[in-house]
Amino acid sequence: MTFKHCVNTPNALELRKFAIEELIKKGKELEGGKKLKKFQRTADAIEKRLPRKNFMINLICQLNPNHKIFTRDYKPPAISSLTEMAED
Repeated sequence: MTFKHCVNTPNALELRKFAIEELIKKGKELEGGKKLKKFQRTADAIEKRLPRKNFMINLICQLNPNHKIFTRDYKPPAISSLTEMAED
């Protein structure tokens, strides 16, 4: 298992978006089957109920340890863009 530190943690909505993207990307890499369904079910569960930030950070780290949130120069989006995301 890999654990990385996220210096500038995004808010929970942004983390959820990243986690779902990584789950779908990893599921597609597996080219179908039972594992793809499991990744999709996890993505659906995260979409319905917002998990804790630590869970999502660890999930993203396991799926993609090189994700941009783990870089030192990552800056979370501004508050105004998050409000727009919530309206979509």
